[in-house]
Amino acid sequence: VRRKETTSGNLIADAMLDYYTKGFEDFTTDGVETMAMINGGFIRGDTRYPSGTRLTLRDVLEETPFPKLSCLIELQGKHLRLAMEQQLRACPAATGGFPHLSQNAKIEYDASAPPLRRIRRFVLNGRDVEDETRYRIAVTDFVASGGDGASAWCFGVQQAIEGRPSKRVSIIVLNYLQERDTLDVRIQGRVHHCVE
Repeated sequence: VRRKETTSGNLIADAMLDYYTKGFEDFTTDGVETMAMINGGFIRGDTRYPSGTRLTLRDVLEETPFPKLSCLIELQGKHLRLAMEQQLRACPAATGGFPHLSQNAKIEYDASAPPLRRIRRFVLNGRDVEDETRYRIAVTDFVASGGDGASAWCFGVQQAIEGRPSKRVSIIVLNYLQERDTLDVRIQGRVHHCVE
């Protein structure tokens, strides 16, 4: 979780995206793209679950033990890109800042490039992230306040959505799991190290 994409990171990011977008058609069709990101340091259990495992409350709390709240922030693409560069700056070393993205986002990066110039491509909903375009991203309150040394998140403006208060991420994940009979979570190249 601190060096590369993981299924647990993908699951948590997808649950956060679902929480802020499901059932909010007016919000999700206003032209502002929305994604989610969870930092690798948030995920702690490091357990491999065989296919068919029924996840329990204990499993979720072991994987997500911190009582961090979710929040939704809006910021310009140039600040979103800089925040992701800051999250990736320690790579290839293990770092709690390593970003795990929701299924609608993809980053290709080169860890051998100088820090803060590693992202080669950043795509959201099939389109390149543009500097002057505004985006919404679900993160933890820790990340939104510049945690992991990623100060660019502080350019974000927290969004208030009626009916979607900040909530513990572990509760968001539990609710997401309870709404589904099965999950097909796999590595999809959401955060992909590329070398040109």
